[in-house]
Amino acid sequence: MITKLYNLANQYSDCSLYSVLLFTEAHAHVVMMLEDVHYYKALNELSGSDVAVFHTRLFQGSYEMPKPPDNFLSMMVPVWREPSENKLLLTLFDLEDSTNLPCLVTFLFWDGKLYCTQSRIEDSSRQEAFNSTSAILKRLSKAGKSASDELNALKRARFEMRKLNFRKGLKEFLQKLGAIRGAAGM
Repeated sequence: MITKLYNLANQYSDCSLYSVLLFTEAHAHVVMMLEDVHYYKALNELSGSDVAVFHTRLFQGSYEMPKPPDNFLSMMVPVWREPSENKLLLTLFDLEDSTNLPCLVTFLFWDGKLYCTQSRIEDSSRQEAFNSTSAILKRLSKAGKSASDELNALKRARFEMRKLNFRKGLKEFLQKLGAIRGAAGM
């Protein structure tokens, strides 16, 4: 698998960064975004020649209740069952399981090693999926253009993703704070 990924990266050797959009059938808005020609072209323009973006649909996992031993009463917590087909790709990109999908994994090879970073894609609507993906691609493209070599490009990309995630977190916090203030009549 890593050899195939390395060969794929070599086909696009003029790019400084590579990304893979990972999702499942459960992420209908991401699927619709990728199937829409206009969104697809817009994402292609945003990534430019600095970021090669691929996408792949993983198999859907599920929560299952474990079976208690015979003649025992138990209180069980559902356990996530990851399809075996996903495990190699998830391990390769240092992801625990597919519960945190959809995400955009940015990677590159440096001195024979794979380096990667993940960014979560919001997918409450097709437009939100596009906005989230385009914001990430803009930052990745900026990181790819401003870096002097590939490793610096990945470091810059990680920095840009941290800034973007901080802004998302701050926005969510302020929205929750506003809702609390409204409920308390402040």
